[in-house]
Amino acid sequence: MKIKDLIKEAKANAPLALGNMPEPRAAKLITEVLALIRAEVAVTEEGRVGVPGFGAFKVRQVEVTRGGETQTVKRVVFVPAAAKPKKAKAKPKA
Repeated sequence: MKIKDLIKEAKANAPLALGNMPEPRAAKLITEVLALIRAEVAVTEEGRVGVPGFGAFKVRQVEVTRGGETQTVKRVVFVPAAAKPKKAKAKPKA
């Protein structure tokens, strides 16, 4: 998905989220936010990098054998945030 597509979707689904922000400025904002997330995942050796409302990146070190040699490599798995269930209306007390 391209950044421009993300901006169009955001403006269509939540028009107040970006307000009147010009598309180039919104693109820069999204690019910077994603770069910050990427940098945080890159420096995490082992554990979880959570992004509220988005999901979590689980980082772990795994040993793999390539060409007869065992190497330790970093594996990153993204787990999307669960959709929040809609709140049920309170039932009147009898």
